[in-house]
Amino acid sequence: GRRVDKATFKEAEAELRTQLLAAQHALHHAEVPVIIIVAGLEGAGKSRVADRLNKWLETRNLRTSAFWDETDEERQRPWFWRFWRKMPAAGEVGLMFWAWYRQPLMDRVHDRIDDNEMNRQLARMVDLERMLAAEGTLVVKLWFHLDRATQQKRLKKREKQRAGERWPIPDVERYAEHYFDREVAAAENLIRRTDTPEAPWTIIESADKRHRDLTMGQTLLAALQKGLEARQPAEPATAALPEAAVPDTEPGLTILDRVDLSVGLEDDEYKPRLKAAQKRLNRLTWAAWNQRRSLVAVFEGWDAGGKGGAIRRATEAMDARLYRVISVAAPTDEERAHHYLWRFWRQLPRDGYATLYDRSWYGRVLVERVEGLASEAQWSRAYAEINDFEEQLAEHGTAVVKFWLHISPEEQLRRFREREITPWKQHKITDEDWRNREKWADYERAVNDMVAHTSTAHAPWVLVPGDDKYYARVMIVERLCEALESVLDEDR
Repeated sequence: GRRVDKATFKEAEAELRTQLLAAQHALHHAEVPVIIIVAGLEGAGKSRVADRLNKWLETRNLRTSAFWDETDEERQRPWFWRFWRKMPAAGEVGLMFWAWYRQPLMDRVHDRIDDNEMNRQLARMVDLERMLAAEGTLVVKLWFHLDRATQQKRLKKREKQRAGERWPIPDVERYAEHYFDREVAAAENLIRRTDTPEAPWTIIESADKRHRDLTMGQTLLAALQKGLEARQPAEPATAALPEAAVPDTEPGLTILDRVDLSVGLEDDEYKPRLKAAQKRLNRLTWAAWNQRRSLVAVFEGWDAGGKGGAIRRATEAMDARLYRVISVAAPTDEERAHHYLWRFWRQLPRDGYATLYDRSWYGRVLVERVEGLASEAQWSRAYAEINDFEEQLAEHGTAVVKFWLHISPEEQLRRFREREITPWKQHKITDEDWRNREKWADYERAVNDMVAHTSTAHAPWVLVPGDDKYYARVMIVERLCEALESVLDEDR
């Protein structure tokens, strides 16, 4: 029953608009990404709200996205891919109609999923929002609500206005009778399960349009100001805290100590076995293309561990039209302006294709951890974030396999020196390689933790003995074959 008269709205709008612009500019300079999720019942005025925000805010840093028209490109990748593509960069605002919430809500209303499946999907959305918030994204969620009578009146009016248009209004009488209560019940469950401190919902009564827009603006302003305050530097402590005591103990055995580096293949065994594995991989990549199953292969390992050579032996077996090799280096300015997983979500292959990553998202828990480029809080929570990412790939039907190419310090030193004296290999050796070698023990511990936390049934780590390049290459091609076979239908 809340209402706002025209004069009150006009008087409040000018000041509100000024304050919203000031908050937006401050967040832009603070490089804080903002996601505004607009959701609610049909007829509540969500499109009008978006129009109002595009009028009130600076549109150069505002991007509006709707997810109602699924494309072939989106269908051929994991479901969250479409949302990651639209994530705002640091300092930008992403206005998302419904974002990830509409699909589970509509599926539940129309009995395509049950409560358990809906709740499972909502839990993943909560995890996503917490992950974004932990990396600095401000998430504002607005639910626009209506009573049944007001909604029915608005839908009837729109039904007459939009007759014959591309987006027809559902049968008003049938909707009010069969679906209104179901949608409200499903929405209540959605809001209750996804209302978190990191990303709370605000429910806005929308029967009166001026009240709706004014409340929306005031709610958004409060959220932007609170988000800005949270990013202000804390006051310095009056007294220094004592340093935590670090036990002075030698690190124990790691999982890498269990890798048998003595294994190898003779030349007469290597060539026929590699050829057979490559022939098998060629057949399987075409089968994957026919069955629309994709492959994601991660190659991590020590400097000079043989990643490049192993990737070449794999791609020799694959049609060049079916794969892509991505060499992951330090992030670009655009990539640094997003969540660290953003660049990897963008690069996922379409169904039927393969992507091989020469280094990957595991940089967060390896080089960023060891070099101090990520805080302990960042790299320690990354294990769960990465597991969820890979689980989504597997649920989509993607074969995921991860290789750590392990070599001994002595073999690495031999390869480094070989590179220094071989003209066509000299570009492979840098000062950074020698510096990383000094942190061998730190990397060993990081690899041990990485494997312990992220080797899962759907995305296992394969520890490859790499002192003998022949053995490593054959093992990798054979494991790629096994990964593809695990997702293919043998009867097709």
